[in-house]
Amino acid sequence: MNKCALLYLSFGGPNTEVEILPFMENVTRGRNIPQERLVEVSKHYYLFGGKSPINQINLDIIERLKAALFERGLLVDLYFGNRNWEPYVEDSVKAIASDGHDSFYYFATSAYSSYSGCRQYREDVARSLKDHPSNLSAKKLPHFYNRRGFVQPFIDDIIEKITSLELPLDQIEICYSAHSVPLSMVEASFYTQQLDQAITYIHSRVVEHFGTEISRVKVYQSRSGPPNQPWLEPDISDHMASLDGKSCVLSVPVGFISDHMEVIYDLDTLAKENAANLGLKYLRVKTPSSSPLFIDMIADLLEEEIDPSLEKRVIKEVGEPFETCSQRCCLVERPHH
Repeated sequence: MNKCALLYLSFGGPNTEVEILPFMENVTRGRNIPQERLVEVSKHYYLFGGKSPINQINLDIIERLKAALFERGLLVDLYFGNRNWEPYVEDSVKAIASDGHDSFYYFATSAYSSYSGCRQYREDVARSLKDHPSNLSAKKLPHFYNRRGFVQPFIDDIIEKITSLELPLDQIEICYSAHSVPLSMVEASFYTQQLDQAITYIHSRVVEHFGTEISRVKVYQSRSGPPNQPWLEPDISDHMASLDGKSCVLSVPVGFISDHMEVIYDLDTLAKENAANLGLKYLRVKTPSSSPLFIDMIADLLEEEIDPSLEKRVIKEVGEPFETCSQRCCLVERPHH
């Protein structure tokens, strides 16, 4: 078996305080975000020593993935690249070519379809290939919202958290939280449909375990656009403020794979503080990246692409295998495109 290359492709984040504002400028380039807004959001990072946890989390995932691939006998060179900070995707693609590979697979750290969660990563890679003189080619690994390695860790920790609460189940509100996006992105993708499918499956397994219905809602977080631009709602904190007859909120970061800034600030800091002000008990469920199941899932995705004869290990109750994207899938028309 020939050795192949896999690029683990993520959003990126600052490692020091001096990197915060340049990082924010990278993230918002071309979106006409006022400088004062960037400074305000930068304060979130200062609360955690000026460093986002995302890079170290990703490096840890990569090390665990290396071990899992080795155990399967898969010969893979693993690379790490980011959209918005070092190591940039362009530099990672150059390294892949320099190491003698003529093609590579890439795993984007978003489970769902959307412009920012899928197509923009595809554009990043396409731009890197166009700028590279070789005939290097690339293939994205599929979405994974319908994979056991993504949904099962949520199920297991929801059950564990609810059990630990020792509260009547009718006192609990499960808030399944995902990143809010502009409605223009929603209309161009399957983002909300895939979220609904994943949430329905996760919640059904939780209800099955406890033998009774538990209140649930789909909420959003981390909105960053101008007030006049419509985004997905309700925000988790707004929903908590409207709750009646509940004493506890269990937040489930179903839109995220790891405990990066939008989880540890928007959920563990902001939403938790708002819940306390409302007199609500608040717990947050773990993200799946710490689970061995998540690592095995990435290995499955790669193995299935290497050998197309293998059956796709998807949970068909959540969604059928998604093979290819259309030419205009998740495309959002923007003036600078």
